[in-house]
Amino acid sequence: MAQLTEMKIKAIKPGAKMARYYDSGGLYLQVSPAGGKYWRFKYRVEKKEKLVALGTWPQVSLKEAREKRDQCRQEIAAGNDPMQLKKARAEAACPGRTFQEVAEAWRNNMENVWSESHAKTIRERLALNVYPVLGKKDIAGIRPTEILAMLRKIEARGAYETAQRVLGICGQIFRYGVAVGLLESDPSRDLRGALVPHQGKQLAAITDPAEVGALLLCMDQYKGGVVVRAALQFSALTFCRPGEIRHAEWGEVDFEAREWRIPAEKMKMRKEHRVPFPGRPCWCLRTSASLPGMDAMSSLGCPVPGP
Repeated sequence: MAQLTEMKIKAIKPGAKMARYYDSGGLYLQVSPAGGKYWRFKYRVEKKEKLVALGTWPQVSLKEAREKRDQCRQEIAAGNDPMQLKKARAEAACPGRTFQEVAEAWRNNMENVWSESHAKTIRERLALNVYPVLGKKDIAGIRPTEILAMLRKIEARGAYETAQRVLGICGQIFRYGVAVGLLESDPSRDLRGALVPHQGKQLAAITDPAEVGALLLCMDQYKGGVVVRAALQFSALTFCRPGEIRHAEWGEVDFEAREWRIPAEKMKMRKEHRVPFPGRPCWCLRTSASLPGMDAMSSLGCPVPGP
């Protein structure tokens, strides 16, 4: 029997009925009329024929599916049932089966690499938009139409970008459920094209050098609080987000290296971010009105290096 190849799998078109395409050693690809391609491993335990799902193509490649098949065969040889072992692993990874229980397991697994602000955003979007609709449902029984109906309610508020974001979050949760063996595939994967596209607004930008200079002078002449003025001037030096500037601390600034080192715990992906300051010629211009930020740094007690 001819074995499958990646090219053959890619060329398979869905038919009117479920079809099977066999590889070897009990491994085959099941293709649904909707176009889904699912890896299955067929085996026998105590003379009973059983099936275990090994994931979907192309998320699980042919090579990976064969490796999973070989692992299952080793488990059988050791006297174990691959299906029962898969269920045990799923229960260990996620004790519940409702969407909310799986989502919380996924969130707890991911929060060690998220910033606190990003984790807060995820929690709020789930609590406000998803849990009231899908939270108590068995994750394996949720259908694409249910997810779409939930997203349509978000769109009805005019929150088109939020709908796109929520769909992305749900997709990650469903894929986590697939990874731990709680469901066969992500039911949200084909919905992205069904949502109203988010049209980003073009924000005004100053591109004329003279106008940029006028803006910097306005920052220097700002009559409000000294902290706000310093933040405005500092943003012109660093091009960082307002939230990063608001939470900046003196201990993060390395004056010798002339850089601002934002700690990993403040960043979304938990990686230290280094922002360079202007080079030596700019430090020498600390008294020039054309250079924002230096006077503010001095007024706040910050020692500014000389030439």
